[in-house]
Order: sequence, then structure tokens, then C-alpha cells
Amino acid sequence: MTRVKVEPGPARAPRRVKAEASGVAVMLTRLALGICIATSIARATMLETIRLPQFERWALQAPRTPGAATSLVLDLACCIPALLVLTRLAIDPGYALRRSWSYVPMALLAGWLILSPLWASDRFAASVSAANFCAALVLLWSVSQLVRSWMHLRLVSAFAFALLVILVAQGIYYRVVDYPDLQANWSRNSAKYLEERQLTPGSFPARRFEHMVVNSKVMAFSVSANTYAALIVMTTLISVGIALQRRAHGDSWGWVLPIILVIPAMFWMLLLAQSKAASATLFLGMVLFAVVWRVGGWMIRFPRTFYVVTIAVLICGAGALVGYGLQHGRLFDDSLSFRWRYWVASARLFARHPITGVGWENFGENYLSVRLPIASEEIRDPHNFIVRFFVELGAMGGALMLLWMLRYWWEATVTQGKHEPAPILASALGAPPRPRSGNARASSLPASYEALGSGESSAALPAVASIAAGAVLLNVLSSIDFAQFDYALMELVKRAVMFALLVVAAGVAVVRSLRRQALDDRPAPLVLHAILIALAMFLVHNLIDFSLFELGALFTFALFAGSALGIRQQDRARTARNANKARLGLAAGVLLWLAVAVGFVRPVLVAEALAADADRDVTAGRFFEAAAKLRDAHSALGTNADYLVRAARAARMADAPYEETRQIVDAAVATDSMSTEALRLRTRLELAQPSPEAARVDRDFERLLTLDPYNVSTHLDYAGALRTFGKRDAARRQYEKALQCDDLLLRDEPKRLAPEQVQAIRKSIDALKAERG
Repeated sequence: MTRVKVEPGPARAPRRVKAEASGVAVMLTRLALGICIATSIARATMLETIRLPQFERWALQAPRTPGAATSLVLDLACCIPALLVLTRLAIDPGYALRRSWSYVPMALLAGWLILSPLWASDRFAASVSAANFCAALVLLWSVSQLVRSWMHLRLVSAFAFALLVILVAQGIYYRVVDYPDLQANWSRNSAKYLEERQLTPGSFPARRFEHMVVNSKVMAFSVSANTYAALIVMTTLISVGIALQRRAHGDSWGWVLPIILVIPAMFWMLLLAQSKAASATLFLGMVLFAVVWRVGGWMIRFPRTFYVVTIAVLICGAGALVGYGLQHGRLFDDSLSFRWRYWVASARLFARHPITGVGWENFGENYLSVRLPIASEEIRDPHNFIVRFFVELGAMGGALMLLWMLRYWWEATVTQGKHEPAPILASALGAPPRPRSGNARASSLPASYEALGSGESSAALPAVASIAAGAVLLNVLSSIDFAQFDYALMELVKRAVMFALLVVAAGVAVVRSLRRQALDDRPAPLVLHAILIALAMFLVHNLIDFSLFELGALFTFALFAGSALGIRQQDRARTARNANKARLGLAAGVLLWLAVAVGFVRPVLVAEALAADADRDVTAGRFFEAAAKLRDAHSALGTNADYLVRAARAARMADAPYEETRQIVDAAVATDSMSTEALRLRTRLELAQPSPEAARVDRDFERLLTLDPYNVSTHLDYAGALRTFGKRDAARRQYEKALQCDDLLLRDEPKRLAPEQVQAIRKSIDALKAERG
């Protein structure tokens, strides 16, 4: 039982409660922190997508990867630590929540995200992605409540080094083992792979897929090599902080050497990832380490000045970049010039939807209508996290995000609490600590930081091993397709190696010493500053990339951001009158968790299971059954047009009656009016009829060209349809528009028409003119 002491406070003041927490209460928060770390590591070592690519769904030999259902279940798991925190709050009178003003805009942003599917065209993607991001925010809040000592911070940072080891090992394995096998298989079976993915040899999609196969870029557990490189940089910077802290404590080089040995392999992986942004942020992060070392005393004495100067530099830098782009129509680097075109189109899109935006995760469908003629890419993200928030959530969402970021960095770098690292850092840098002021926060600082333990002591290896086991088990259950025995067996062997690497690497980072094999609880200001630098560099990287919105990187960012915020906050005394509020908060949290699980996650699980069964029916040639299951999957949710598009394709394979297939496609278009895939399918379906209706075809092609006006292939398809209907002048105009759009592309653009294709189109134009004459 918890032993409680009640001391009378001042007159008319609530009684303050001091308590010695029971073992059960302490175990709750220990378990919560372990779950936070384990779920973050598990998600960082798997690839999650909202929708699986068609070739992966229907290919006979492709293992299934985690989809929307898996992601939502993992989201629920990521929210369990928050419930455990509330449980301890309800049963432990001496436990109090940390308060932070950054929680206010963060909570409002989460609420706006949840509302965004109401005005999104693709409501399924918006709702699933919003749930993912909100779960990451809940995890960030949980970690900020749980990291209350240097021991906790060191434990989190230890798994940053462990994650770095895993990422590097996976990259080496791919380059040394998988890549040569992939090259050999492609040279022997390229035609088979293209057929499985329904790609025409020589077409642009086929050439792009071949480029992905033969290219040596390392992506590990990410969709993009840039995301892999960004995670490498973030974990490397934290690992450097761990090494520096070890040396600052006078630990032997044996504890630092493993980190040093990983660095050359890390550079090799960055080279293979071919990410300029990651290389630049790694260099900038190292420069910041040097700046902290050289002028750390000034930063400690004048944190507000440093904060304002940093924000001013960022604003001036962004303004200079925008000014350069407006003046020259491009940026000073080819890769940045591509981004500039995305941002110009994003500005147009924001102007159309300034208040609410286009809906979360709905940028891709809306981008095509505003993209510049020179930009041929069909991107899903504007490659800038600030731009994305403003475009997809409007001015409201963008403003909340900026307020959250500004307040978070203020509290993480300027405000001081019980665990303020300034005196220790000043001592390490040889600078005098800032004199304490008379405010309440400063006066509460303890005289000895060596006494700033957690009040807990733990054996290091059992704690590390249990977290690593949880991470690997969660990864195995979520990411391995056990329907394929040989694949599953090999993946289990890899996970066993992953577990060993996690335990060894994290142990190197967090074990106090060989004599005292406990979790290191010594003050670690250099580790804290390394985490802050790593987070800052990750956000800088995401000013030109979308790494933040890949789920593995997102939850890793949330883990480290929460730990940095938690260690900077001050414990607050709890009053006896808050006990009932704590119980009500716990009850509300549990009810909300259950409501989400039953009302949202369960229908998605049912729909995704039906869709998976349908995919297996397609591979087995049972097309009627597949179409029926996909329609049932749509009925279970009512928001995913992709189910209906797939159902219509299955119905066509089964030679279903035209009217039945037409109804399915019509329902897909009604579900998502911005879906170019559904519209193209409907035009092909109509044109395949013996007597197609010209009005229907015209209406759909006009809609397609409204959504994607510079699509050369759409203009050509429309021209062919108009020619079939005998509309020679209209067909000639579409051929001419196709050539005009093609001329606007860059000369080295792979999507440009081949010279023989251009010549054939010109002959068609001449023939149409002759027929008219």
C-alpha cells in the first residue's frame, strides 16, 4: 500500500500530499516507459503503409507488409502508456502530472487532425493517417511524463544507439547479401516481375521500377532512402552525445569504442543512401556540437537571447530562400529546384483552401490540378513539413503546428526545472554557471545534481533485454507474413540477430560500469543537448523532405522529443483534492481508448481482412468471390474508394456484366471524387463497350483533365476516344495539347515522349486535318 503523509499548508490552501510510491505504482510507470521505447523501436524497424501497392497485393510471391489495420492496432498499443500514467495518477497520491503549455496547441492540433477527414476527399487515408499522427502525439506526451530522471533519459538515448546499430546492420545486409541476389534475379526474371506487377516493358512505370531495383540506394525499413538517412543522422548525433558524456565522466575508452566503430559503417550507409540533405544535416549537427562546446556558457547565461536569435536566423534564411526562388524561378540546386516547384504548387493549393486545407493525407490527389507544367512527378507530399500542415490543414492547422513547435522549443531549451542541466553543462564547458534568481523555479534547484536520481535503481541488462524483447516480439507479430514459411523462417532469424544487437548496443550505452551493472543515473547534459541537436537537424531535414510522416521516423521523433521535454520539466506537488479528478481522467481515457478501438479500429480490421482474402482469391483466379469481398470491405467502412476500384478490376477479370461493373466504379467515384484512378477505370470500361456513350466519356475525360491538366497520356487517350466518336477537330486539339504539355517538360525528363511517338502524333494531327479538308 502507498504510505501517505498529509501536511497542512497555508490558510485556505489545498493540503499538499507527500507519498512514498508503492511497488505497484512504480512498476506501472516503468512498464509504460518500456512500452514507449519498445513500440517506437518496433515501428522504426518495419515498413508501414496505408495502402499496399497493387503489385504487392496481387503478386504470387510477394510477402504482405503491414497495412492500415496493423498501423491502427500499433497506434492503440502506443496509447497504452498514457493510460498507465493515468492509472498511477489515480492510485498514487504522491504522483503528479507535468504541466506544459506546449500541450495546449499540441492537443488542439490533434483535435483538428481528427476533424480533417470531414472535408477530405479521401476520407480513409485522412482518418488512418490522422490516427497515426495523434497516436504519436500521445506517445510524446506519455514520454514527457515518464522521463523524470537522468536514468530515464539515458535509457531512451541508449536505444537511439541501438537503433543506429540496427539500421546500419540492415543496410550492410542489404548491400552485401540482398542487393547482389536482387540484381541476379532481375537479370533472369525481369519479364516475369513486370508481368506480375502489370507493367508494360519499356513504359515509364516499368523503367522507374527497374531503376528502383538496379539502383543501389539503401532504404532499409523506409519508403525513401532520404528517410533512412535522416534516421541514421538523428541516431548518430545522439550516439555522439552518449560517447562525449562517457568521456566527460571519465569512463574508459572501452565504453566509447563501440560507438566509434559504428561511425565508418554509418558513413558508408549515408553514401549508399545518396542523401544530400542527410549529409548536410550531419555536418551541421557536428558544427552545433562545436558551437555548444565553445559558446555554451553564453547560451546558458542568455538562453532567451539564443532562442530569439535562432528563430530570427531561421526566418531570415527562409525569406532569403523564397526571395531567391521568386527572382529566379528555381533554387540554386537541381534537387532543391524540384522542391521549389512543389512549394509553388502548394501555395496555389493553399490559396484555394486557406482555412481548412484539403484534408490530412490528401495532398497528392489535389496537387495534380495545381502543379507546374514543368513538374512531371505525381507526389504525395510537398516535401516540407510546415508547408504540408498549412496545405492539408489550412491556416488553422498550420498556425497550431507553429505554436506547438515554438512553445516546445522554448520549454526544451529556455525554461528550467528540477533537472536543469545548465550548471553541469557550464562546468563541463569550463564556464561559470548562471547565478540563481529568486524565482520559484530557480530556488527549487537542488544543490547537488549527483542526487538527482529517479529514486529507483534497476539492473541494466534485465531492463534492456525486456524492452528489446518487447520491441522484437511486436515487430515479429506485425511485420512477418507467416503464410510464406521460408520467408518467415529467414525473417525470424533476422529478428533474433536484431534482439542480440539491441541488447548489446543499448547495454553499452546505459550500463553504469562493469563493477556496477545498473542503469546509469549520472547527470547527462551532453546527452540532452545531443538529443535536442538531433531533433533540430531532423526537422531541418524535413524542410525539404517527408521523413517525418513515415511512421517509423515519426514515432522515433516522438520518443526523443518527449524525453527531452520531460527532463526539462519540474515536478509539482500534488494536492489531495485532485484524487477524484485523476480517477475521472483515467475513466475518460479508458472509455476513449475503447471507443476508438471498437468504433474505428475494429471496422478497419474487418475491412482489411476481407480485402486480404479478396487478394488471395484474385491470385487463385476466383474473381467473382474477390469482387464480392472487396465490396463487403467497402461496406464495412464506406470511406475507402480503393476497395471498389479493386472490386471493379476483379469484376472485369471475371467478365461480369457491364452494368454491375459500372455500378461499382460509379460508387468508387462517388466515394472519392478526386480519384483519378477510378475515373480512368470508368473511361476504359465505357470505351470497351460495343457502343460507348460519348457524353459519359467526355464528362469523365474533362473531369480528369480538370484534376490533372498537364497529363500527356490523358490528352492522348482523350484524343483517341474523340477520334473514335468522329470528333476530328476536338481530337486534333487534344493531340496538340499533348504535344504542348510534353514540350513544357525538361529535356532530360524520362516521361517525355520518345521522338517516334511525337512523330506518330504529328502524323495523326495531319491526318485529322486532311480528313476535315
